[in-house]
Amino acid sequence: MRLWPLIVVSLALFVAGCQEKVLHAKFVQRNFLFRSTVSLSPGTTELVASKILTIRVLGRTSSCNFPVSIESTPVVMNGVKPNYEKIISLRPDVVLYDPALFSKSDLAKFEQAKIPTFSVGENTLDGFIRRLYELGTAFSTETDIMTYVGDIDRAVASAKASIPASRPSVVILMPGERGGHMISGTKSFVADIVRICGGNVIGPDSSKFEMAPIESLITWNPDLIVCSPNYRWIVKDTRLQSLSAVKGFMQDKPTIAQIHGDLLLRQGARVDVLIKLVSKFVGGNVISK
Repeated sequence: MRLWPLIVVSLALFVAGCQEKVLHAKFVQRNFLFRSTVSLSPGTTELVASKILTIRVLGRTSSCNFPVSIESTPVVMNGVKPNYEKIISLRPDVVLYDPALFSKSDLAKFEQAKIPTFSVGENTLDGFIRRLYELGTAFSTETDIMTYVGDIDRAVASAKASIPASRPSVVILMPGERGGHMISGTKSFVADIVRICGGNVIGPDSSKFEMAPIESLITWNPDLIVCSPNYRWIVKDTRLQSLSAVKGFMQDKPTIAQIHGDLLLRQGARVDVLIKLVSKFVGGNVISK
């Protein structure tokens, strides 16, 4: 049966003047807690608006779409630049953001307004979990964070128990309709997830998505391809017809998996789900709707 694309409906805490003391290995006590936030990335919105961190969300980006309840929250960022005036007028206790999207000068405006900022955007799963613990401390939701981390840990344990004897080579692509494909670097968060699940990730030495070099892709000749948003843009690219993953897919083998970008590219409330799906795919099982 053909591997049809999976569509899943649907990222250092810095507080000036905070004094810290260690409670135990995971959590740190701080002098005050955050009760409200503006979230400037879909991943952080998932965390704070879900059952993992149920707090008052005063603003979000236009791309924030999970959970559904967040849609009633005012939009304070369209595109890549936030509405600073609107955010400052809301007076959130903290602004959450993805460090890949903001520079120091961007954050300086919040510092001038005396609004703390907190970044969530790591290159490894271990790093992401550390940030979760810091979030739990900052919002006094340690128990909920530990529950979510437990879900992630169980997904990782299951993935490691089903790693194939021969690790397949994997590339992670964001296909372009006109052939301008982007490829994940081997130091990215999603690359770390694929490695945990038993895949040998191939790509540039980067923590970001880069323009995919077609000649290198052909040379690498990956066994499997994880992609979002549209696998058809890969299999219809005449330049990629020689790839083992493309050939296998055309022969109804499970060699290409399309995972919705909201799941694949966010460090949010569904990382455990992503691990389970990637593990199933790398292990040679068909992922279906």
